[in-house]
Amino acid sequence: AKPVLASPARAAGKFTITESARLSPFPKQRKTAETKKPMKLRPRSRGRRPGAYLLSLLYFYTSIVRTGRRVKVFWDGRGWYRVENKVWIALGPIFPLGTGLARDWQPDGEDVFALRRKWWFRHYHPHDGDVILDVGAGLGEDTWVFSKAVGPKGKVVSVEAHPTTFQFLKDFVRYNHLHNVVPCFFAASGAGGSVIISDNPPEDWQLNSISSVDFSSSQQGHRVPAQRIDDLAFISQIPRLAFMKMNIEGAELLALEGAEKTLAKTQHVCVCCHDFLGPASQTKQRVVQILSRSGFALYDSPPSSPPYEQDFVYGRK
Repeated sequence: AKPVLASPARAAGKFTITESARLSPFPKQRKTAETKKPMKLRPRSRGRRPGAYLLSLLYFYTSIVRTGRRVKVFWDGRGWYRVENKVWIALGPIFPLGTGLARDWQPDGEDVFALRRKWWFRHYHPHDGDVILDVGAGLGEDTWVFSKAVGPKGKVVSVEAHPTTFQFLKDFVRYNHLHNVVPCFFAASGAGGSVIISDNPPEDWQLNSISSVDFSSSQQGHRVPAQRIDDLAFISQIPRLAFMKMNIEGAELLALEGAEKTLAKTQHVCVCCHDFLGPASQTKQRVVQILSRSGFALYDSPPSSPPYEQDFVYGRK
């Protein structure tokens, strides 16, 4: 039988989580109770991705040879994913060329998640039932770590401002069944209204940032809704926020302007500044002042950390 690997045009543009997770060139598995009523994913309308089937096969067999494990890699109509033991990890809209990449893939995505635990849990030690605010959630890797750390009784509010990245985040949350996560689409700012967020090429999606003014006609961007963190309904109703992580590419000062009440009830915080990028990105000193006024004892990353990590500002009460 012809192997079934994910492509956006298969089954008239539709596929299921169960089918996607079982994609492999090996014989079809028996149906189980889980496969009888699978959760359907939203149909994609972008058409077939040229070469997606062959690239999926290439990486599937490469993962076997280089890691000894069966790691599925496929295109879902929006971007590339890898799946192992029901853990879905977004690889982004551009296929990660270079077969050496699979060699670095650790079981269950630990090559991705272990680094994030080191960053966010350096001073904050999560407990079952905690509430975490993830500002700048990206593709969802941080959100996954937070979701597993706080358990089913906890809650993670994940904020992402770029529309394409937010769609990745929503899919990531759904694929991984992170039922304690609430994805929110807006740019954290000091006021409501809207802002412009840049739209960099797919390979530079992590560099997208917001501006309070329109870009010139030669620049591309999206107008997105802006909101104060203090105005988030769920966050404003809880008496205590265990941890706030903020990584929004230089827009942290705008976000902190609208988070005064939230900071007052936050126990731990980590704000990722980007001073290492140059003179135009100097925000760390002002972030330190804001967090100090909010009653946080501040901590730096170890001196041996990479330059970008040394711009993380940690605080706890």
